[in-house]
Amino acid sequence: MDRGDAVGAAVKLAGAELVATKMSIRVNDVPDGTIELRPMTEDRFERFIGDGIEHYAHSIFDAGGFETIEAARLASFEEHKRLLPQGLQSPGHRLWSAFDAADPTQEVGLLWVQERPDHGFIYDIAVDPAHQRKGYGTHILRGAAAEMRFIGRETLWLNVFGHNADARRLYEREGYAVNEEIVRIAVGSGG
Repeated sequence: MDRGDAVGAAVKLAGAELVATKMSIRVNDVPDGTIELRPMTEDRFERFIGDGIEHYAHSIFDAGGFETIEAARLASFEEHKRLLPQGLQSPGHRLWSAFDAADPTQEVGLLWVQERPDHGFIYDIAVDPAHQRKGYGTHILRGAAAEMRFIGRETLWLNVFGHNADARRLYEREGYAVNEEIVRIAVGSGG
């Protein structure tokens, strides 16, 4: 954890590990992106769900939430099934494929946002590995904010795992504010 404030210093002294951070941004403060978001197709959804379950399983396992990757996979599968019980038609959830506006045949990533009553919540944002470090993540985030503005939400929220420092830097650079941090402090067995 690399924080310069008093809370960060106290947590560091306690030997804490950052597990996750909840962040948000006012969508009116976000400039437009140069990405084209298209509703995800059924074929793309099938690939997304398989990859998404595996990716989330590794994320929650790496965050220390499960003793085995198999247990994390089962939890990830159950969470995806709970959130998307009707696949692409799951109420309140919008899934997009992101395309480069300059080359509309080139899919560069994806976005999954839940429309909650008072805000949007990003469940997944991903840039294809072949297209990373080219600014697409920034533009997909901006596209998410534009979509939430369009449907009348004022804020957009997301969670980022503590081990994903690159993503957190992107969110901070884009203006996302930290609302909550979850830390783990090892407690000695004493005796």
